[in-house]
Amino acid sequence: MKDLAPPARRSRTALQVAVTAVALLPLTTGALAYLRGAAAIPGSRRWDAPIDGELRYLSVWWAASGVLLLRAVPRVEREERVLRGVTALLALGGLGRVRSMRSQGLPHPLMVAATFVEIALPFVLIPWQASVARAECDPERSDVRDMRSS
Repeated sequence: MKDLAPPARRSRTALQVAVTAVALLPLTTGALAYLRGAAAIPGSRRWDAPIDGELRYLSVWWAASGVLLLRAVPRVEREERVLRGVTALLALGGLGRVRSMRSQGLPHPLMVAATFVEIALPFVLIPWQASVARAECDPERSDVRDMRSS
């Protein structure tokens, strides 16, 4: 990594922290759903075998999205494809939850909140990552601003 100006360095570090936090959610919840099945989902009830099997299968993919994001953290300014791809998939998953809400009713409030976060992630993380990447290329002309000075 080039020696970034202090505001750009702070923005990169903050992005790394944010991506790590985002990554830990699917990694943790995916592992829990894999191990516990429907019991890991707030407000759920016992499901039949095909649904439980599908949940546990898809939980591996959910957890893998967290692994992909964690792998991107050290070089977050260069991992545009990973960040865009994973956050786009998370947003599509969130839209799938919206479809479920429309057809099945509202789930536990925690799941409603998760839906909004999943849909919003690309709109927050992608521009932020692009700004950090621009600062990496040209620290003097960075769009990254020191939030304390504004």
